[in-house]
Amino acid sequence: HLHTSGKLYETLAFRVLSFMKINLLGAGRVGSFIAEELHKDGIDICAFDLSENSLENLSKKNIKTSLCDFSNKENLIKTIKDADLVINALPGFMGYKVLEISLEEKKPLVDVSFMPENPLNLDKKAREKDTIAIVDIGIAPGLSHFIIGRESFLNKNLSGAKIYVGGIPFERTLPFQYKAPFSPMDVLEEYTRTVRYKFNGALTEAEPLTDIEEINIFGIGTLEAFLTDGLRTLLYTTQIPTLIEKTLRYPGHCQAIKILKSSGFLSKNPINYNGNPVIPLEFTSKILFPLWELKKIDREMTILYIYLWYEQGDKKGEIDYFLIETTDLEKGISSMAKTTGTPAIIVTEMYLEGKINLKGVIPPELLGRDEKIFEEFMEKFEKKGLKLNKFVKEN
Repeated sequence: HLHTSGKLYETLAFRVLSFMKINLLGAGRVGSFIAEELHKDGIDICAFDLSENSLENLSKKNIKTSLCDFSNKENLIKTIKDADLVINALPGFMGYKVLEISLEEKKPLVDVSFMPENPLNLDKKAREKDTIAIVDIGIAPGLSHFIIGRESFLNKNLSGAKIYVGGIPFERTLPFQYKAPFSPMDVLEEYTRTVRYKFNGALTEAEPLTDIEEINIFGIGTLEAFLTDGLRTLLYTTQIPTLIEKTLRYPGHCQAIKILKSSGFLSKNPINYNGNPVIPLEFTSKILFPLWELKKIDREMTILYIYLWYEQGDKKGEIDYFLIETTDLEKGISSMAKTTGTPAIIVTEMYLEGKINLKGVIPPELLGRDEKIFEEFMEKFEKKGLKLNKFVKEN
């Protein structure tokens, strides 16, 4: 009698689907947050990682864990094959391989790895395998794209969208004034990858760390914003003429990184040191890790600002979305872990509840077009303690 009550159906459907076995790949800050939250909801989840320390912290909370070396392809295949649904929270350079294997094994996937490759290249394969991969479902890309996808669906006259996003510490320590809530390697990748954006309908490329502008955030002060390659699938799935994404940092951070970059410390080309090949980018990441390590006692904040504008005849308008989240010191949860992990948690829950029934490689902006999915997502987002404020101005 599941059809007799929509509410009853959703409850029972969730209970049935929650018996699915979920394997989480990667137990860093974001992965651990996802594992803990889903475990609290009674979902059968097992976290896999190479770090014994990360897994021990989860094991203390009665979460299933397993030590795994993902550089071994056979281990990766086995871990994915053993799951009913896979959540990928590994570093970006492993993302595409996880996506390929998940599709090959016909396993649904929720991905926050932010792979440098275009996941839409595997959309056809996903449909052939009759499965789904929800990719880039963090904060930006993620929540940002989800919102822009919805707004572009509702308003065909959008002229442009700019995304400003960043995580910054309360304590500013020179020269970088920065703490990394995840792998420094992934952060440095953002500073080296060619930026793709759209301007007046033309797909354009630029160097990262360029087009620096100052932006004033109420209650925080002046930050600097510079181009990074975070638009990704949004460049191909929407018709918005101008699309730009910029990373937020304290003034001076960009210049410090530029010095490293111009000196060769961010190069991916191996150099010879005492007869051994050394990749400068990997070396720099190791050096920066203790300097950028975000400890549980460190206060930090995550800021997301989405600015959209449109023209319709003589009417011009602006739509702003703004979110700011700070560290939860009581629970030891960083704002970046919470804001990045929560969208992935929500879509996982909605999939388990049977509310996402799509096939293919699905980026957030495609999810946002669906009214029911959008409304349910935003309702859950607020229930989980996050607030996205919206402001509309028309001339």
